[in-house]
Amino acid sequence: MRKAFLVVAALVLIGGLAFGEGAPKGGEFGIQGAFTLTNVGLGPFFDVGVKYLITDAIAIRAALGLANVAASGGSATYYDLGAGFEYHFGGKGGVSPYAGAELSYSGQSLSTGGTTPSEFGLAGVVGGEYFFSNNFSWAGEARLGFDSATSAGGVTTTSIGTIFGFSTFLTWYLN
Repeated sequence: MRKAFLVVAALVLIGGLAFGEGAPKGGEFGIQGAFTLTNVGLGPFFDVGVKYLITDAIAIRAALGLANVAASGGSATYYDLGAGFEYHFGGKGGVSPYAGAELSYSGQSLSTGGTTPSEFGLAGVVGGEYFFSNNFSWAGEARLGFDSATSAGGVTTTSIGTIFGFSTFLTWYLN
């Protein structure tokens, strides 16, 4: 699986250098769909969010993810909130590398009541965005940072440097 991902990522980057269409400019607004995998927290999430380019190089973003899971004896609603910024280093041929930071909060609401698990995180991110056109892009990023999680039993665990995740985004720029 890992080798297949690396091959696809390399093909996208090589194709991007040859066929990329550029990038949106400051002042543009985008709608995002994101899929995130992480080694901590409540599992993979599909988030819907927004992205605003303050300048050609600086962007801010926010996201919300929801999921409802029914199990015998009750159900759980999972939610994920995130906000972050990106600094883009330019790039070539439609590929724009970036670095930034993200705050996140995840939790769940249990139909059976009691203490509900939650998690707060702060992470540095590095990634790249490939522009198929001035209106559509695909991005991938990795994150590393701080995490504080409270279990259903009320026990809090804090980790520094061990939160790791990978996200992929599809963005549609409206301007």
